[in-house]
Amino acid sequence: LIKDPKDVNLELKINGEIRQQGKADCMIFDIPELLEYTSQFFTLYPGDLILTGTPEGVSQVVKGDELVSRLFLDDGSVDVQMTNTVQ
Repeated sequence: LIKDPKDVNLELKINGEIRQQGKADCMIFDIPELLEYTSQFFTLYPGDLILTGTPEGVSQVVKGDELVSRLFLDDGSVDVQMTNTVQ
């Protein structure tokens, strides 16, 4: 459980290189708003991720790239690893 969704640090690595870093309170749409909007179109389940991206660090992602998203929380961090399947 995240006590304060605005007090979350976010990071995205592509092939081991940090490409994006930021804090949730700097997002245009806050996390509860994103969840509410997204859930209008998709059923969300525990463990689902909604990746929105940011202008900073934007670059091309190609087939086989390894993306690692990380949420830093007060009581630890949550890592999610995924491999891009763009063809």
